[in-house]
Amino acid sequence: MAAQARGIQSGIFSEPVLAWATIGIPPANYRPFGMTRHTRSASDKPFGMTILRSTIRALDRIASALGRAPARAPHLAFGSRGEDEAFFYLRKLGFTVVARDYRSPRRRGDIDLIAWEKDTLCFVEVKTRSRQDFMPAEAAVDAEKKETLRALAREYLRQRAHANRNEPSFRFDVISIYLESNRPADITLFRDAFFMS
Repeated sequence: MAAQARGIQSGIFSEPVLAWATIGIPPANYRPFGMTRHTRSASDKPFGMTILRSTIRALDRIASALGRAPARAPHLAFGSRGEDEAFFYLRKLGFTVVARDYRSPRRRGDIDLIAWEKDTLCFVEVKTRSRQDFMPAEAAVDAEKKETLRALAREYLRQRAHANRNEPSFRFDVISIYLESNRPADITLFRDAFFMS
């Protein structure tokens, strides 16, 4: 700490490096190993989304540094990171996200994202993988998972219809995300992946 203080007085450290050294906040251009982003240029990103994403990541890092981050299994943390990528991807496409991790007290499971695309309500299941194996990520949405999503969607629509007195058009989408280290995120949206029947 004394060396850091001397560095501050002599101007050796820049402000971002100083923040990293003293309170654990990395500089803006810092990328931890394996952290990838959707492939597009910085000029394509809306300014507000860049600020929001940066703020969320900074708050997550601060919570981890302070020991206040919830203890989660690595596969759940990885899935959560995929859901964050899916959230920002849908926002970029013009969706309005109205719910994340929707759960019902009467049913098991959850719906990862519920979003509006124009006048269509979309129930979105996100599947995240660290590498592209022999089986694609979207194939993990099996018959049992589809039935769980259908039941939760029926309940959500029932609650919404009770409040608004109408039922919107809706569909089920699947987002496949591959977060491979040292590569940009590979995100694919499958609209109308399956039906209510």
